[in-house]
Amino acid sequence: MDRIIIKLIPMTTKVKGVTVEHNGDYYVLVNENYNEYTRWRAVRHEIEHIRKHHLDDNLTYIADCEMAAHIAERDISPVDFERKEFF
Repeated sequence: MDRIIIKLIPMTTKVKGVTVEHNGDYYVLVNENYNEYTRWRAVRHEIEHIRKHHLDDNLTYIADCEMAAHIAERDISPVDFERKEFF
């Protein structure tokens, strides 16, 4: 387990991406209604939540988790959406 599966799905434009954990795997759901650059940034942001174990944290600190992900995502290299290989 512990895989990261990235899926493009239609969502409201208020959401760029979201991550859920299921059976030890992480599903990064990215809004297909945005352009490739915005989707790439959403993936980077969601991967930071996974790397920092934010999904395990108490949701009381969601604002802190969001800020940490925004700051840390700057250090991730660009992602090739065609290969869909992130790790």
